[in-house]
Amino acid sequence: MKIKAWLLLLFCNLFWAGNMIVGKFVTVHFPTVWMIFARWLIAFLFLLPLAHFLEHPKWWKLFKENYQILLFMSVIGTVLYNWITYTALRYTTSLNASLINALNPGLIILFSAILLHARMKIGQIIGLVLSFAGVLLVITKGQPLLAFQTHYNKGDALMLIVIFMWAIYSIVGRAAKNVPPITLITITSFIGFIVTLPFLPLYPIKLSNLNLSAVIGIVFIGIFPSFLSFVMWNMATQMLGPGVAGLSMNLICIFTAIISALLGAKLLPSQIIGGLIIIFGIALSSGTPLFHRKVSLKKAELFNKP
Repeated sequence: MKIKAWLLLLFCNLFWAGNMIVGKFVTVHFPTVWMIFARWLIAFLFLLPLAHFLEHPKWWKLFKENYQILLFMSVIGTVLYNWITYTALRYTTSLNASLINALNPGLIILFSAILLHARMKIGQIIGLVLSFAGVLLVITKGQPLLAFQTHYNKGDALMLIVIFMWAIYSIVGRAAKNVPPITLITITSFIGFIVTLPFLPLYPIKLSNLNLSAVIGIVFIGIFPSFLSFVMWNMATQMLGPGVAGLSMNLICIFTAIISALLGAKLLPSQIIGGLIIIFGIALSSGTPLFHRKVSLKKAELFNKP
């Protein structure tokens, strides 16, 4: 069972890494709002029957009891998070984006300590400091002492905004009452693509930019990192526990680096060293089994991603 669970996590994080690589390619051909619309419409079409038959939700009752939280999560996590991420990919590399995005779990823990008064251990504080140092190394291209003199890449700056948004999204999401996991992402994906509808005419697609590869890329994003990754994540979490699954998210950086290298991208020493520091720091700050024997479910649930 453990082998099966790790295989699920392997592909889950591989697809999330693919979102960074393919997303950067597709942004050249599709306006960002169309990417978000297509991604969550495709995901919704697959998620709806799955949620209906596996979780048997009372849709209207769940929405009525949690509509404020669900609307917030949909706008922040499904629309704005993706909008800013795909916009960032127009200006920065997929690897930089994934490395900065790796701060998510640690930042969530930090926000939990600030907003929810959760207790932080010394090891977690050290891990967070290391993680932020690793990101600083990446975005300054190995010259952290010039942090206040550097003109940052616009994409890197946008990714920093993204991780703060995701931390708030994740903490607010904990307030949703009695909403099963697949049902939750089904509802937020539905609201997500509905919210984008009024904006589609404002950003018309240029037919000259369309090609088969771009369309395949959109379908890939809708099915693999949006639908399949979520399902595999939840299956693996049930088998191994959320703490171990959370540790696996560091694979996103590694997979993105490997795919980028295979596609001919040059990896900077600052990206490699910074990435290793980030991964070590996040593992330490997250209180994963690598450093602690016990991980509370309450904390580990924060690692879940739509």
